[in-house]
Amino acid sequence: MMFLLRWLIEAFSPDPNLVDTISQFGPQLCQRLLVSGPFLELDAALVCGVRLPPGFYKQALIDTGLIHLIVVSGSHLAFLASGLAPLPRRVQYLVLGLYCFMVGFQAPVVRALLHRLLLHSIKQRIGVTALQLEACTILVALLIYPPWLMSRSFMMSWMCALAFQSPQVIRPRLLDVSVKSYLFLLPFCWSAPLSILWNCALTPLIGGVLFPVRLLTTLLHVISPLTDWLWHALGFVLQHGPKAPQLSLFIDTGALLLLPIVVHSLLLLLEVKWRKTIAFESSAS
Repeated sequence: MMFLLRWLIEAFSPDPNLVDTISQFGPQLCQRLLVSGPFLELDAALVCGVRLPPGFYKQALIDTGLIHLIVVSGSHLAFLASGLAPLPRRVQYLVLGLYCFMVGFQAPVVRALLHRLLLHSIKQRIGVTALQLEACTILVALLIYPPWLMSRSFMMSWMCALAFQSPQVIRPRLLDVSVKSYLFLLPFCWSAPLSILWNCALTPLIGGVLFPVRLLTTLLHVISPLTDWLWHALGFVLQHGPKAPQLSLFIDTGALLLLPIVVHSLLLLLEVKWRKTIAFESSAS
């Protein structure tokens, strides 16, 4: 239990900074594995979860509402898991757990891993719905580390998960998820509606191509000259494409505390009502 482990370390260790040292060791190790060059800082943000420094790429990603695709999130673990699908499940969990360590056990990544673990241990046995499974995931995550309840990144990851798992209302699926993600995350980052189209266009490319390729480049430095062009291509698109800058409005994290709880509860209630309606119509026919 991370919360208990933190308490024990802080209570009995002579070094009060030991917890932070342990949590930072993974990202530091990850950065040592990266390819040195002009894209080192970008790879550190995309692969290792390190904060992206001010510059052209960060501002362009903010202006287009795509900064969440570069900052390490649960989607990174999902894309990594899809590439590991042919491997035995235990090997998958081992690699995914190692990746969580390499990015400093950040809340969104740990939540995504817990969701995957519960998916195979609970849903297949009990038959819970996606929304119910996500509720179990959130409960387990907060039992492991209660302070995440006040983490803005944890809340945003939670809301993103709800956007993916709520009923589809628009076709195609990618547009549906992009619209719902925009609406669900709007209180956290007020960006222009144009970011919806940006997400539709670049999410598959960044998550499905750029991230796995640069992750592979971290392991095989020799292919770096062959993959650097991906960062150049992204920079060209961001520079010449339309801008969707964020608005200056900012809502404090504490004021947003109840938002994911209320949204999740409402979706669960609607799901129960919908299932009752379907059951009634089936019995009536």
